[in-house]
Amino acid sequence: MSVGMIAGEFGEQSQLERGGWSCAQLSALDPPYEWELVEGQVVVRGRIGYRHRLVRDALVRALGSARRAPYAVHADQRMALGEFSVLRPDVVVVDESAVEMYAADGIPAAAAVLVVEIVPDDSRGDDWYRTPRLYADAGIANFWRVERGWDDRPIVYQYWLDQESHGYVPAPTPIHSGTLSTAVPFPVRVDLSAIYTPRPDGRASRGSGGRGASVRPGSGAGCVGGQRYPAASLTSRR
Repeated sequence: MSVGMIAGEFGEQSQLERGGWSCAQLSALDPPYEWELVEGQVVVRGRIGYRHRLVRDALVRALGSARRAPYAVHADQRMALGEFSVLRPDVVVVDESAVEMYAADGIPAAAAVLVVEIVPDDSRGDDWYRTPRLYADAGIANFWRVERGWDDRPIVYQYWLDQESHGYVPAPTPIHSGTLSTAVPFPVRVDLSAIYTPRPDGRASRGSGGRGASVRPGSGAGCVGGQRYPAASLTSRR
């Protein structure tokens, strides 16, 4: 749903002139549906499908089993990335010692050390480009993008934040299929081959099949806690 649609619903057309909704304004309205706020635009969240839930829950269990203090693992929780952006990552790992975790409504971006987004079968744009840029702008150190592979099992693309460009770059082992093994944000090993989610219509998967991705600095900007960073965008690497 666009800003214009929700503005019309609540009779707040002046929001269009100001460039969109802020987190505080939308929270005060408390819309009667699940929502995200993406650079001032309101997005109504649709139903999460079976495959999405299965992959998400498997990653939550693996991360939860491997975690150590002061880390905690959350699924589908609201997280403010700045004045005009509030997202609900599929999975987020937080450092509970970093900030006062329960003083605000939702997870503070300053506490997040890893965000995981599972790419829907029918849409890749936001999870390839816009969403990781927002997470990078917020200074979140690690980002995983999860896609369906050719064998209908998940492939995880691992990125971390480059301190010079403030954008995501591929980790030394950027693509994980079969088994995900990494030491950040803490040592964890996930048997991806055990997560099998065939398409309901029986068609062959059109997933990435292990195709990698690279990251380059972009020109956008976002703000968290009064700080601004250059954005990063994902581009395909063939």
